[in-house]
Amino acid sequence: MRKTKKLLCLLLAVVMLCSVFGGALTAFAANSGPYSYELINDGKEVKITSYNENKAIVSIPSRIAGKPVTTIGSYAFSGISRLANLYLPLTVKVIEDHAFYESNRLMFMTIPSNVDVIGDYAFAGCGRLEWITIFNGVQEIGDYAFAECDRLGRISLPKSVRSVGDNAFQGCGRLETASMKGVETIGANAFLGCNRLEKVHFPKTLKSIGDRAFWGDVRLMKVYFDGNAPQLGDSVFALIENNAKLYHKIGNDTFQGGQWSRFQQKTFLLCLF
Repeated sequence: MRKTKKLLCLLLAVVMLCSVFGGALTAFAANSGPYSYELINDGKEVKITSYNENKAIVSIPSRIAGKPVTTIGSYAFSGISRLANLYLPLTVKVIEDHAFYESNRLMFMTIPSNVDVIGDYAFAGCGRLEWITIFNGVQEIGDYAFAECDRLGRISLPKSVRSVGDNAFQGCGRLETASMKGVETIGANAFLGCNRLEKVHFPKTLKSIGDRAFWGDVRLMKVYFDGNAPQLGDSVFALIENNAKLYHKIGNDTFQGGQWSRFQQKTFLLCLF
């Protein structure tokens, strides 16, 4: 009887230990070369939590510890002083808030198609970011995602992007053109203070533009709309020049009164720029 009780107690202890370690698997943390990481989603995927070196060129592996790298964690590459070029593997699905915040030497970046959301402040303060390619698949640009990226000259959002967050491109002082192929909503202050922005192309999917979204964009001279007039917040186009031109399709009479009166209205059949 005593041996039976001891065996039962031993089995119970083993079960409890397995339960504890099994439950902790998703929080397992370790290092692999220059990366600190966690196992997530029941241990099936890897989230990089920090980069522990300071190299100019970094190519993140697609697998660590035999698991796919799917998430770049908050602040994982924030403030890396030498980082100039970074290559994400196609396995990445999530770029969390502040992931590359103030990596102010980062110059070139490609966002793979498996990423759904670019998190809040993900690239904010990357003052030398000149070129970024966002592949079709990304659906949301977070709040302040690219704020104060002073050298970003052009942005082209693929059809998959549905929303541009508040202040997403605020203060991108060298941004000259912006094309948004499938966007439905543009948040407040999204392009505020983009003082060199000259051309913007809006798709027919656009439904609303938030308060002061293009406030202070003093060089904005050509605005193209493929569809009807969206709902406007307050002071969306404040401070633009009085001779700025708004282009829309022939027969579209939805751009009447209010803030639309700031523009000289023209029509187009096909827009190329």
